[in-house]
Amino acid sequence: MNQNTVEVVHGIAMPFFPMRPASGSPIHTKRQIDHVVSQLSSGDWLIQPKAGGERACLAVVDGQVLVQNRHGAWRKRPIVNGEDFLKLRNRTCFDGEVIDDQFHPFECLAVNGRSLLLSPAVEREAVAQQLVKLIHHKWFFPKPTRTFLSAARKNLPVWEGVVMKGYMSFYIPAAKANQESGTWLKCKW
Repeated sequence: MNQNTVEVVHGIAMPFFPMRPASGSPIHTKRQIDHVVSQLSSGDWLIQPKAGGERACLAVVDGQVLVQNRHGAWRKRPIVNGEDFLKLRNRTCFDGEVIDDQFHPFECLAVNGRSLLLSPAVEREAVAQQLVKLIHHKWFFPKPTRTFLSAARKNLPVWEGVVMKGYMSFYIPAAKANQESGTWLKCKW
């Protein structure tokens, strides 16, 4: 397959610049932890742990696994669990993190040739969870708990904080590498 630009589905041509969170309030105090905990059930935010890995997107296209980095370029090192994703339907695409050369999706951007860019964040996460289960991988981004949040820096280096995403927000690829989203916030320890 040509390693230049590859159209996964209409609206997703890899490599692209994935959606990036803006900086939110840090999580240092009990009051800040209480605020995040209150948001977990508010219906306003989808909250996921923020991994300390390498941001990447992975797609299955015509029998191949394509992996790009957050800088809009193809990842040079292989993904050790990449072959597992070939069990999924053609033209399925994820956004996620690479940790120890293993890809862990946190959202599904396309499935079976159907774009999910205009689907709400909660749906993109749910589809990603279902597909991860289908290939017998463990879901790497469980909903944070008060215990997890209270441990804060003790979660380093695997977890750097949380990412808060507008519950109903669309996925809008960035126009440039460091462009930040107004609907995603990273809240670090």
